Amino acid sequence: MWKHYLKTAWRNIKRNKTFSIINIFGLSIGLACSMLIVLYVKDENSFDRFHKNRDHIYRVISKMNARGDVKVTSNTGLFQGPKFAQNVPGVKGFIRYQAFSVDVKNGSEVHSENVDRVDSNFFSVFTFPLIAGNATTCLKDPYSLVLSEDAAIKQFGTVDAIGKVVMIKDDSAFVPYRVSAVAKNCPQNSSIRFDALSAIRVTDAEKSNTENWFNSFLNTFVVLEDNADLHDVEKRMQAYFVKDAATTFNSLLKKYGMSENDVSLPTYRLQAYTDMHLDRDISSGNGIRQTSSPVYSYILSAIALFILLIACINFINLTVARSVKRAKEIGIRKVVGGGRKQLIKQFLGESLLFCFIAFGIALLLTYLMLPLFNRLSNKSLSFSYLIDAKLIVTYVLLFIVTGLLAGFYPAIVLSRF
Repeated sequence: MWKHYLKTAWRNIKRNKTFSIINIFGLSIGLACSMLIVLYVKDENSFDRFHKNRDHIYRVISKMNARGDVKVTSNTGLFQGPKFAQNVPGVKGFIRYQAFSVDVKNGSEVHSENVDRVDSNFFSVFTFPLIAGNATTCLKDPYSLVLSEDAAIKQFGTVDAIGKVVMIKDDSAFVPYRVSAVAKNCPQNSSIRFDALSAIRVTDAEKSNTENWFNSFLNTFVVLEDNADLHDVEKRMQAYFVKDAATTFNSLLKKYGMSENDVSLPTYRLQAYTDMHLDRDISSGNGIRQTSSPVYSYILSAIALFILLIACINFINLTVARSVKRAKEIGIRKVVGGGRKQLIKQFLGESLLFCFIAFGIALLLTYLMLPLFNRLSNKSLSFSYLIDAKLIVTYVLLFIVTGLLAGFYPAIVLSRF
């Protein structure tokens, strides 16, 4: 039966080419706009969710009152990670991340490159797959270097770079760093995007200098135990910080001629790693990508629904407007025994066929408009984002809902003739 309905619908499309083209392209443009917006919203809400430990990773942030100006920041010093991991129950690990630019010597040429500094357990905490190298040991040596795919190709012309040497300026002299691993390029929806990594080096003098509680120049992430209570951990963190750093804080106030009325002791808390990208209240920096606002996703989602609704209304109006031309066909079908339910099924079948064709054209339009959309949205979205199980289900639902929404009212109206 459905085969007959679809065959009739196809004949109707070929017989009314102008009307069909207008109807299909109107619907396909609406679908294409909706698809682009769905890609954007999906990218925004999927940031950092590819990490296996994502539910246990938190960024250390602090709040400070300086002369009535309350400032929340993610900048920390060298002490927060190791001190909290060693002395606060519930914290089982830490990672410090510092964006760093160095001079790299290639033959006689010297150029600047980003070589971010991290703790040696970086790849044990974050899920950045390696093409070559050992994730556990690749940053143990202070003069080891981990390159991304693109950085390896740029430096050596191949990803087969294990054991090769890069001359990096360390203080006043160029020092050989040996490539210990090559990582896959960071995903587009990652807050951390690195080209090269080396190990953070902390001297004994820096470890003993308690002022490093307050020299803030990097990001600190902690990993909580599976059964850790977040609020309890935050309270214990703050209690330990006050106990260990209050004396140093007071001496710094005296050193710079200030009092506790001018600057308050920082208050530490934890921010879920997956919440970073959509939190505009905390500024990004030190190697973390610029944050976005969830408001954009809400607004664009509403716009997508509005555009799709307009496309469906346009489809309905065009279909109903030419319903008089189909009165004879409907009358003949009823005379030869066609019931109203059969007519409704027929017109819904036509609507779904229109929608199916429009859906295919919409995919093509999405592919063609994606570069322009990326420039407008400052994104690097790829058409491969469409090859996603959840997104495919979303588009199938979008296709079915659009087909039924656009075809239901005309089917009811036309079947009454």
